[in-house]
Amino acid sequence: NEINIYMRNNRNIRSLVDTQIHETIHHIFIDTKSKQELYTRQLKEYGYWDHPGEILSFTLSKTLTSQDENHPIKKLQDDLLAIEQNVREKVQLKLDNKNNNLSTFDKIFGTKPDFDWDEDLENQAIQKITRSQAKFINTYILPSNPKVLEELLEIALHNYKQYKPSFWEDEEESHTQLLSKAWLNLSKRCKKRLGVKNTDTMTQKIARHLAYSPNLRWTIIIILFFIVTMSFFATLKYFIG
Repeated sequence: NEINIYMRNNRNIRSLVDTQIHETIHHIFIDTKSKQELYTRQLKEYGYWDHPGEILSFTLSKTLTSQDENHPIKKLQDDLLAIEQNVREKVQLKLDNKNNNLSTFDKIFGTKPDFDWDEDLENQAIQKITRSQAKFINTYILPSNPKVLEELLEIALHNYKQYKPSFWEDEEESHTQLLSKAWLNLSKRCKKRLGVKNTDTMTQKIARHLAYSPNLRWTIIIILFFIVTMSFFATLKYFIG
């Protein structure tokens, strides 16, 4: 992938850095074909300026380029990045220790391969990162400034949508589900502090609960299928008899 930045649209260093961060955020979050398709669908639905991904990128880029190092949202982002860096450093250290424990004979003749940072190790690292970040978000102390709370609510809702599980996803309590729950809970805490009324319908609440509980979802589906099947045969028998 490439990031193209047009210098004529960025007349100063601050604008250039802001644009670079904005586009890099897109690159980080839109890392699969399905996410790219989601971005395209939301672009058609919301337009550019109201697009959740654009709102998030604008908010984060402005926050990160802010000269206020103590801005609560910037500090939150820094803490989350620090968690990721810490986990990756620990995983890398374990990997280095494994390679250092190889004997000279193994290294010369290659009887045992060097341990590399492969896809499996990357997935393990991502799981540890998301679980640690979810734990941090769940214990995050909310700022008191209403304006900052509104910004935080916007980011929390976007990240929840980014990580929320598909209704048909079968994995129970996956690391991404834990992270999406954490962002959802943070958004609820922000709404409560701001006095914003929860507008979710009962149907939305049930669907969200079932999305996080695949075992319960499939149990209900099987029961409903059984009821519909029995009703069909009972109706058929009634008209035939």
